[in-house]
Amino acid sequence: MKNKDWKVGVYTRISRDDEVNKESESIINQRNYLTQYILNEKNMEIYDYYNDDGYTGTDFNRPAFTRMFNDIKEGNINTIIVKDLSRLGRNYIFLGEYLEHIFPLYDLRVISVNDNLDNYKDPECFNNILVPFKNLLNDEYARDISIKVKSSLNAKRYNGEYVGSIAPFGYLKDPNNKNKLIIDKNTAPTVKLIFDLACQDYSYSRIASYLNELHILNPASYKEINFKQRNISNSLNKLNTWSASSISTILKNRVYCGDLVQSKTKTISYKVHKIVRKDEDDMIIVKDVHEAIIDRKVFEDVQEKIKSRTKTITNSSNLSLFSGYLRCYDCQYKMKKAQAGFRQDHKTKDYYYYCSTYNNKSKSLCTSHRVTGEMLEEKVLQKLNERITYCLNNENTLDNYWLLEFKKYSNLNSLSKEALDSLVKTIYVHDNLDITITYKYEK
Repeated sequence: MKNKDWKVGVYTRISRDDEVNKESESIINQRNYLTQYILNEKNMEIYDYYNDDGYTGTDFNRPAFTRMFNDIKEGNINTIIVKDLSRLGRNYIFLGEYLEHIFPLYDLRVISVNDNLDNYKDPECFNNILVPFKNLLNDEYARDISIKVKSSLNAKRYNGEYVGSIAPFGYLKDPNNKNKLIIDKNTAPTVKLIFDLACQDYSYSRIASYLNELHILNPASYKEINFKQRNISNSLNKLNTWSASSISTILKNRVYCGDLVQSKTKTISYKVHKIVRKDEDDMIIVKDVHEAIIDRKVFEDVQEKIKSRTKTITNSSNLSLFSGYLRCYDCQYKMKKAQAGFRQDHKTKDYYYYCSTYNNKSKSLCTSHRVTGEMLEEKVLQKLNERITYCLNNENTLDNYWLLEFKKYSNLNSLSKEALDSLVKTIYVHDNLDITITYKYEK
């Protein structure tokens, strides 16, 4: 053991909440500090650096941590080093599980420099009663910071201050006050045009087609060009197309009549980061806080027109199983549903799905991607069962919430709306009718 060579993984992490101590906790400072420590030790060689910049410690589904853990399992590294245990994680239950059960299975050396912990020099160091106590304090720090950040943001929201990262289409952030919205003279005319067309009883799709004919940039394209400053000339034809959903979003947004509707969603807890939408009564709504683009009476008239056009679905069986999930893999736009004939049993009506870009915008921008509901159900069920089996065989990669969710749907015999709502984020349909599924537990 004395001559053992140590292949070291250097792990660093900083979250947005840690940025109050940015000078001392920055990724660069952590790396320099740990590198210097390794240089002073014998038989240590750095295999790689694993940096999670901007990721919370309460969640272990972080890209660099996952990559490091894969290198541990593959035997590429036999040592990890961190500045202190809070860098490794702030969820004391999961951190304790890694330190006391998972890492020992791989005979892994773990060094926490500031905590003076090294399980090679002291094999019982992580069994010391002080370690879980420190981890509990680190967990409590994360909870306390979460509460303070939410309280600070909510205070601004109740005060009518805008706290979003990017202003809504039609507005800009005031250069003298980032929490105040001012009208964007470049895009506000487009917002006015959309409401004018809606007042003339144009449908969402018809408004979108009209804007596309005028080659007006949609919100995503405008942000891409004006805020990210990328050269997107190769993809501009697809980026600048309006869709019915983007028109609907603008027409229903109260920001355009001077109101701020914020805190629309919440996470289940500071440890479980699943996002759920709040009831409108629980949202923070402040009226008349900035200059309106649309007169309130016009806005209210449009809402009435929208309600009168909306078809109320009284029978839940009319709801598509895949409603809200399907997108074209190539253009990323939604797939639309249309009625087909009957399934192979000659009793059940079937539907087919097709790319909305191909059908509603331009056949030069995409292909039909047409697939029947029966075929889609078979493919999704197969893929979903494969992912459930994989996750249940690799429990260490999931937190408790998602582990319970996957166990709930093990041995799935048929697709259900409930299973899709719980596990699936998006289903992409390829041109060859293969599918790719993204899941809610993935970052």
